[in-house]
Amino acid sequence: MLRNTGVLETVGLTHTHSYSEALESSTDPSFHASIYSKRSGVNLILGRYDSAKADALKSLNSDSPSPHDWKAHYNAGRALYGLCKYSEAMTHLAKALELNPSNSSVQRDHERCAARLREEQTGEYDFSAMLASAQKSVHIDCGSFLSNTYVGTSPLHGRGLFAARDIKAGEIVFVEKATLMPNQYDPARSSAALYALTVRQLCENPSLSETLLDLWDGGYERSGKEGTIVDGVPVIDVYLVESIRIKNCFSAPRSTFEDTRPSWPSHRQARGLWAHASYMNHACVANTMRSFIGDVFISRATRDIKAGEELFQQYVPVRSLPDVRNKQFKDGWGFECACALCAGERRSSEAALARRKELLAAVEKLCNKKLPRKEILPESTIRPVEKLARQLEEAHEADVYDGLPRLTLIYPCNWLIGAYRGHKNHTKVIRYAKKVLRNFGFRVPEEDGGEWDPREIYSKSGNATLMTVHVVAALRRMAEAYEGLGQKEMAKRCIEAAKFGYMMVTGFENDLSNLDK
Repeated sequence: MLRNTGVLETVGLTHTHSYSEALESSTDPSFHASIYSKRSGVNLILGRYDSAKADALKSLNSDSPSPHDWKAHYNAGRALYGLCKYSEAMTHLAKALELNPSNSSVQRDHERCAARLREEQTGEYDFSAMLASAQKSVHIDCGSFLSNTYVGTSPLHGRGLFAARDIKAGEIVFVEKATLMPNQYDPARSSAALYALTVRQLCENPSLSETLLDLWDGGYERSGKEGTIVDGVPVIDVYLVESIRIKNCFSAPRSTFEDTRPSWPSHRQARGLWAHASYMNHACVANTMRSFIGDVFISRATRDIKAGEELFQQYVPVRSLPDVRNKQFKDGWGFECACALCAGERRSSEAALARRKELLAAVEKLCNKKLPRKEILPESTIRPVEKLARQLEEAHEADVYDGLPRLTLIYPCNWLIGAYRGHKNHTKVIRYAKKVLRNFGFRVPEEDGGEWDPREIYSKSGNATLMTVHVVAALRRMAEAYEGLGQKEMAKRCIEAAKFGYMMVTGFENDLSNLDK
């Protein structure tokens, strides 16, 4: 929700106080109706939508219709629109249009509300227009498409989000406008800004408590009075608010599309609350992937999902070492991940884990944690990395990692793609690009044979795949290598697969050249 601050807000608060005094000074119903209408308008400017709606409805003439009743319905509709309650808003805006069909403002807001309802019902959005809009304001005017999903009881962590129908790989799972997100992209201030905004909005729009206070609080002990109204003032436990913020907020770039550019400052992220998305549990090998445009959360399926299946997302980027990533989950959210990858890796021996850590550290040290671009590295530099990569691959037990991602191999394989790309060794680029895909859990044939179609990896792989922008990058490098070998059809298929994957990563169809900027 947008907030007005400074002089405008001070003037607005003065007006609402004056209107309240005027209401106390008279018992004339017609006078009251006029004052309620005026106070409703001021509350709209201040973003106090609950009060604006209440005042608008009080301004209606209860005894007989008034020529000014259209204004009451119009203000009530605008207040409900501000609360993103578009169906209720349409009821009042339609009535306002019926009573005043020639008013251009009513016509405009009626059309806007109809557009939001279409988005909520169809899930059809103009994402390119939304991206352009986000350059001016991160608060996007759109509805939330949630009908593909429902909240249910999860066998893992109490509640979860589930698929209401079959959803194909790449399809939209849901699109949600933020419940609350300040326009603050400074990492040092974004968390505090979200906390302050949440407290303020719960004060000024108490109806939000029904949505926000239902979210998981990390086990905070509640009094039961939170969200109630006492002496006209909402009861707000600020410690509860902070606990809910910590456990449920998301970090969001201005747009994920821009965030995939190598030159883009990825540390500049806002914090926001998306209530519906907060019900989704974590899995390292998740079946959905999220992206952002301004304050809009886009969730797409990374593989085929059956109706009734629980939906999962990655809470944070997945670390390659299981003990490191599960400590992060335990410290941040109080759970250990039970996804197929984490459950499988718990069967790995301590000795094998220690060996993989040792080898990965050796690779990173040798490569200085820097991926080569197009520079030509000497064979004497490449061969030791290749040797360590083979040893690291052998350190993964076959019975444990059958059908599972092998995340510690991603970095050395990506490094070798870059190294052999510099030498224009197309065969080895393809070999290591395939390894990247396999190490993310996708079903890809061994490097020396096997017919396959890269476009089918999203729908024909198992349930333990991990989708990231690195998958897209590997497919692009593979396409480039196939083109160099004269295999144009395979190059074309790889590009199509990369574009499809990039749609999942960014939320909508985009030009792959963005990855080079």
